[in-house]
Amino acid sequence: MYRSTRIFAVFMSFVLMVVLPAASHPADAEKIEKVIFGVSRSDTAQQTLEKLEGVKKVYAGFRDFLEIDTVYYDPDLITVRRMEDALKEAGVYRETLHDIPME
Repeated sequence: MYRSTRIFAVFMSFVLMVVLPAASHPADAEKIEKVIFGVSRSDTAQQTLEKLEGVKKVYAGFRDFLEIDTVYYDPDLITVRRMEDALKEAGVYRETLHDIPME
């Protein structure tokens, strides 16, 4: 009984000293934004975008009969222009859709 209580106390000390303070600093949190690209081949576009530093997640889908990739990214590390350029180099860029707000 004593050993399990001690393990629990050590675990809670770790949580209180390390985990909670790290989670409570909003200045340290990543700033994530969203952009949607119309593309000709969402699989190629997704692979191209996922290789870029600052791109966090890419979801492929469709909107109004258009293949799209929804991209979540860190604007401190990459710009929309850089992602557009990468898609153009891959030959799959069609348009950037700015009319869908971030939720």
